[in-house]
Amino acid sequence: MHQSLRLSDAARSKIPLQSRRFAIAAASPSACLKERAIFMQNITRIPWTIDVLAPLLPVLYALLDPIRIPSLSSSLDGPGDVVRDSHVGLEMFCVTNSLRGILTVVRSKRVSFGAFSDIWKNVWPWLQFAETYHEILTVDLIADRYVQQALFIAVLGGNREAAKTMATDIVEICVFLGRAWAHLLQADARDNAAANTALMALPDCLQFWIEHPDWSRSAADGVIVGAGGSAADLASLALLHLNRFLPNRRSPLDHDRTTVALGSLISFIQSTNHEARPPFGLGFVDVLLEMGLVTSLTNLSRAVFDGSLPADVSNLSYYEYLLAFLRPCPRHQRVVEALRAGFLPTVLQAGIALPKCRALLFDCLSSVTTLHSSLSQIRASLGQIKDINEKARFIKESSPPFYKSWQDFMAVLKDRFQALDAYNAGRLNVPICCHNHECAGTFHKQEMKVCSGCTIAYYCSKACQQTDWLGGHRQFCTRLSWRSRVDCHPEHSPMTARNNSFLHTLLYWEFRSRQKEIALGYLRFMQNKPDKTPYMLFDFRHGACQIQIDEIEELDSALTPVAVEAVAKRGERILFNLARGSEYHDIIPRLFPPFVAGREFLAGLKTIAAGMPSGAGEEQLEECCPAVMRLMEGAPKIDAGDDME
Repeated sequence: MHQSLRLSDAARSKIPLQSRRFAIAAASPSACLKERAIFMQNITRIPWTIDVLAPLLPVLYALLDPIRIPSLSSSLDGPGDVVRDSHVGLEMFCVTNSLRGILTVVRSKRVSFGAFSDIWKNVWPWLQFAETYHEILTVDLIADRYVQQALFIAVLGGNREAAKTMATDIVEICVFLGRAWAHLLQADARDNAAANTALMALPDCLQFWIEHPDWSRSAADGVIVGAGGSAADLASLALLHLNRFLPNRRSPLDHDRTTVALGSLISFIQSTNHEARPPFGLGFVDVLLEMGLVTSLTNLSRAVFDGSLPADVSNLSYYEYLLAFLRPCPRHQRVVEALRAGFLPTVLQAGIALPKCRALLFDCLSSVTTLHSSLSQIRASLGQIKDINEKARFIKESSPPFYKSWQDFMAVLKDRFQALDAYNAGRLNVPICCHNHECAGTFHKQEMKVCSGCTIAYYCSKACQQTDWLGGHRQFCTRLSWRSRVDCHPEHSPMTARNNSFLHTLLYWEFRSRQKEIALGYLRFMQNKPDKTPYMLFDFRHGACQIQIDEIEELDSALTPVAVEAVAKRGERILFNLARGSEYHDIIPRLFPPFVAGREFLAGLKTIAAGMPSGAGEEQLEECCPAVMRLMEGAPKIDAGDDME
């Protein structure tokens, strides 16, 4: 036993005179229950200041001697009710108040470092006892057991140096921490200062044990069991904790304490995403995301940038954490979730406060402007930005590079919104190309049937579908499906019908509005590579659409293995029109109208190129553009055959 816990002559002399006789009697190894109860009743009648409690530490420690637990347990396991006036009730009255007193002394940092281990050895068995018999011990004295016990574990077990000397069962501690967290969050105790203090300490305490050398999968399962039994229960607690301490009219803490509460929780959530050693398994972060982590982090961002919280919450690392969930492809569903929670108004503030995040901000936003769902939400979110012109002027003065990125983004949005309006109003009657390359006809969408397997291939007739199926589509249908594709990204999400349809419209929009640029690109290609076969690629990955025309032989390095194999086995006659967007890292062939570049187009293009003088300049190339544009408009159409069943 540490010297500071012994009731020596020097320790006795420090005890207040009016309590000294009762204290010495209660701390004696032979003390009876009556003597302990008299001492505690005497002490509880006076204010509990640290100056009163600190000298009583050896007495409080003695009253927590776990040697009495077996006899209490046998009493509780037997018949009969436990009431306040029974010997069990008196015993718990002494124990509960001893725990409170020691906790007060420990939290005031009036305990010697060497005494931590001895205190913990006496405290932990009583914490276990109260947890085991809390349903039987129906007295009010243990109603706040989770508050006391959580703080004990946080203070005693949270001292990293002291914890090294503690002999304890980490699995049992983790089970209890999960139960305490669930109880404190679910209880209506917003005005309970002790409960809020315990809640603030819990995430740090959990993180401490996660980093403990004895941490194991069993310990992780212990936290999950205590939280309710599933990873979803633990994730729900984490998000409930985060949302509870966000600033609002019912927020229980002031700004400084809210910062501490949120910062510790963010650190805990980040620690669960360690790829090398995920504390709660590989899928726990996915559960957090499914339950609304992006929304909660976005709400936190808004609170900070709106001035409701100090700007040093976890050093703003949570914002980088949020962007990490939004940026990698394909994450458009998460971007939409963040936009709905108010992400866009934070972009302007974050661009000033976090220079290293500027590129990430526009990467995650620009890359999803090809999708109907995210583009519609971006438009709605622009209305959430108050005084947008004033803020833009402020950005221009404080950060010209960021202002240019913002202006470029707004220019992309202006063009995409025009396409979105045309799509929503049905003003663009976009033709569809038959996927049967022997047919290669273009038709209106209502005349076509989509393949139910991959949802990419369209056919004008049942005969074309059957021909293309036997011609090779059966080998690639499933592998091209948005529902089953995992070769691009392990989290690849399906392309919805509306997003797929809008992307098709956007391709058509870009083609129609940039025909002269495309014609000029073909002419430059034929001038430099007259013997090669061109393809056209629409690249949407970086906001503004980039149109690339290059030789089809170079596609081996750009197309997916599936697409390369399809080209090789099916002996394509049609030149590729390709699209590259945020939903994939690779290139997917899309035979989109208004023309299908086949042999006739290539022959006509070569004829036009042959008529150009050698070394023709830009002006001469532009003079030939109308002929190429007429060639692109002249793709033949054929009538649809029998409707597919």
